[in-house]
Amino acid sequence: MSSPTAVPLRLARTAGAASVCTATAVLAHGSAGGGVSPSAAAVVFLAAAAVTWSLARRRLTTGQLVGLLVLAQAGLHVVATDHVAGSSAAMLATHVVATAVSAVVLRRGESFAWSLVTRLAPGLVLTLRLPEVTATPAAAVPFSGLCGEGLSRLFDRGMRGPPVRFV
Repeated sequence: MSSPTAVPLRLARTAGAASVCTATAVLAHGSAGGGVSPSAAAVVFLAAAAVTWSLARRRLTTGQLVGLLVLAQAGLHVVATDHVAGSSAAMLATHVVATAVSAVVLRRGESFAWSLVTRLAPGLVLTLRLPEVTATPAAAVPFSGLCGEGLSRLFDRGMRGPPVRFV
């Protein structure tokens, strides 16, 4: 997990961004007098998650975040069928405000995720690293102890030469 683009963190970033996009779109749409069905919110969430997942391979720029938010706002506005076709100035204003608020929240969240991982990643690597095994050299046997008289005593059986035959 050395990077926010690792799959678990990428999934969390995707879910967070899609949730913020959907929640602000639903709140903006509802506050301007439009109704939102749960199925419309689910469609927007899934669409935002799909787009965010594809973008979350790298750090999202402010332009990418705003583009994602505009798509979410427009998508919810289109798929929410509880309102009259067209839009009022109040509806447009609330969608614009929701996009701006979401952009600030997501930009800060994105910065927080990257800074948190860069601060914690070295510690995670250190805690997951196995301790180094240091081999101690074997005790050296002095060669002089096996030479000369010491070696002859090791193999001395008291008799030298071929066995004597007794008849």
